[in-house]
Amino acid sequence: GVNLVLAGHTHGGQIFPFNLAVKLAQPFNAGLGRVGETQIYVSRGSGYWGPPMRVLAPAEVTLVELLPA
Repeated sequence: GVNLVLAGHTHGGQIFPFNLAVKLAQPFNAGLGRVGETQIYVSRGSGYWGPPMRVLAPAEVTLVELLPA
């Protein structure tokens, strides 16, 4: 019964090989996905975890504009 879920963030699988583990643990790594009729959006986040670097996982700040149906 939920149309949209705005989920936290995964850092987009910040660096290799950890990105592979993130993909196994989190079915939605970044961007928009769908579970049945529900859309889910996961941000890559704007910071980092652990070492101060991001490889092939650019930081993002997401702007979501909700409009009436």
